[in-house]
Amino acid sequence: MQVPILPKVEGGSSRSRASVAAKAMFERHSSQPASGNGFWEKYISPNLTKGALANFVALCFLIMGIVLNSDRRKRTDLSPWLQSIGLFGLVFGLTNTLALKILFDRIPGVIGSGVIP
Repeated sequence: MQVPILPKVEGGSSRSRASVAAKAMFERHSSQPASGNGFWEKYISPNLTKGALANFVALCFLIMGIVLNSDRRKRTDLSPWLQSIGLFGLVFGLTNTLALKILFDRIPGVIGSGVIP
């Protein structure tokens, strides 16, 4: 491991020397590019919110319910419940996402959008 070269502090205490060292290390590490510039960091990570995760879980429930309900041999009492939970969760999740988008962002041509700045 390489030891960082600390700038000289004129007449400062050890506490100020430590803060200068921390600042120098932060600047050195923040100027370096991120280690991963892949698909996850570029597309998935910025859009992974609690709402998107909830919509994904609801979609999984809906798919499980449809698959279990479509095959007569695999059909159980649970499959209509899974399908209903997934369908209602997905519909209400997408409706909530759309409503928040319209409330907070001004969309040209849409009356009432951007009401909350």
